[in-house]
Amino acid sequence: MFEKLKWDLMMEYDGVELEEAIGASRVTAAGSEALEVSFTRRVKFRVRESADNILSDLKLLRGVGPVTEERLKSEGYLTVPDLLDHERYRYEASRVLSMIQSGDLHSLRCYLNASSSDERVLAALGLLDGGAFTFLDIETLGLSGEPVILTGMA
Repeated sequence: MFEKLKWDLMMEYDGVELEEAIGASRVTAAGSEALEVSFTRRVKFRVRESADNILSDLKLLRGVGPVTEERLKSEGYLTVPDLLDHERYRYEASRVLSMIQSGDLHSLRCYLNASSSDERVLAALGLLDGGAFTFLDIETLGLSGEPVILTGMA
């Protein structure tokens, strides 16, 4: 089966330059030549599901653990926005909501003392406009061991 696929592809692309076949261009970086393959894909985030999941996790706030979360929920504070009316947790709730609404996931990650792959941070991604992201494969670009500074958002 593999050999047939290989043969079919060789016949289909006979005489075609690699750059043309895969939609790439040759680039030179750090004295080496490479192929740059670029494409855009629309990503649809499930905003409603993400909002319900992350905003009902009261443990996002500093000082709220499982026991406190249970007590707050029994008092009717079911979401982080509900805590805007709570005397003790209103500041922390406002702070977390501000980070989420502004799209400042770096600050949220630091506030939570979490890794970028923490499920709470990933859930917060779903609260943002999907058009605000640019994804780069830094491993393929050879940047995985280098500091990368990105400015602006697409």
